[in-house]
Amino acid sequence: MSFTLANILTGLKNTLLVTGAGFLIGCALGFPLALARQYGHPLLRYLIWVLVDIVRGIPTILWLFLLYYTLAQGAVTMGAMTASIIAIAIIASAHMSENYRTGFKAVSKGQWESSRALGMSEPTLLYWVVVPQVMRVSVPPAITLAIGLLKESAIVSVIGVHDITYFAFTEVQRNLNGLQVYASIALIYIALSLVVAYAGSRIEASLRRRALG
Repeated sequence: MSFTLANILTGLKNTLLVTGAGFLIGCALGFPLALARQYGHPLLRYLIWVLVDIVRGIPTILWLFLLYYTLAQGAVTMGAMTASIIAIAIIASAHMSENYRTGFKAVSKGQWESSRALGMSEPTLLYWVVVPQVMRVSVPPAITLAIGLLKESAIVSVIGVHDITYFAFTEVQRNLNGLQVYASIALIYIALSLVVAYAGSRIEASLRRRALG
């Protein structure tokens, strides 16, 4: 049976789902972590610092094993897809919290003080003054992270998620045409990375125009 690209592309949806959902959840969770670490109680800041460093220090594949082969096999009901998304989300939230924190640091104290002098409440100040600047600073490293997570997502096949790497492996097992299959997979990941990078550059340009306008 000859190799067909359709066999590989069958898993593209799951690759995008794991990466996209995990990344977006991580972006959402990372913001309150960054906010608390930047402006919270000293004890809370310390605890979040420890938590973020622990999460970043554990390899992605180990998070998958911890979630799927430990939690999911116990009292918690969790499928391979769910465990994969949660693992990516945990890692993304830790990295995004650091990206956001860098953005918060980029906002000068003068802007905080002048905004308060104008009578802005803290929520209004955050929404209109701080957050837009934080987002603009956070986009480039976020896109780099998204591309990294896209490549990291290939390991979810080890717990049975039917992504493009999983289908590539089964294709090679059936037809023993590894060079052709894995070269095709490499091209798919390169193409996806280029799309993510392009989308990120457009978002960054849009945020920059809004800031200048």
